[in-house]
Amino acid sequence: METDDGEEGARLDGSAAAAARLLADLAALAGQACDGTPVLELMIGEIVTFASVAADGDCLTVTARLPSGGKSGYLPAGAALAERLGKDGIECRWHADEGCHVAVRSVPLATLRSEQALMDAILDTADAAREWHAQLT
Repeated sequence: METDDGEEGARLDGSAAAAARLLADLAALAGQACDGTPVLELMIGEIVTFASVAADGDCLTVTARLPSGGKSGYLPAGAALAERLGKDGIECRWHADEGCHVAVRSVPLATLRSEQALMDAILDTADAAREWHAQLT
């Protein structure tokens, strides 16, 4: 299906309900159970992403888990890159339970008007995480 702005995919209206429905549909296509809040989990290369609608209902939250590099510590080795990613709305964090770095990005739902735009937000976050991981290793 093509939207008015020429993008392929389902049309979104900027609401939390529409984004949650789309995430639930995509998760079901991927064989993932969605009990409660829909979370779409995708493995993109070595990066694992988790996408869901934020609790406040205003944003899509995308978390990209980097592979464990055997290094520990909260502050990343690629601090300059982490600062640049921060300017793009990506927070660089250390996941103490998993022992790896994670990139967290919040994307306003109002900017996501199609399935393609939502998927692009996930893929862009994964690409930034991959770039960060390359700087860490």
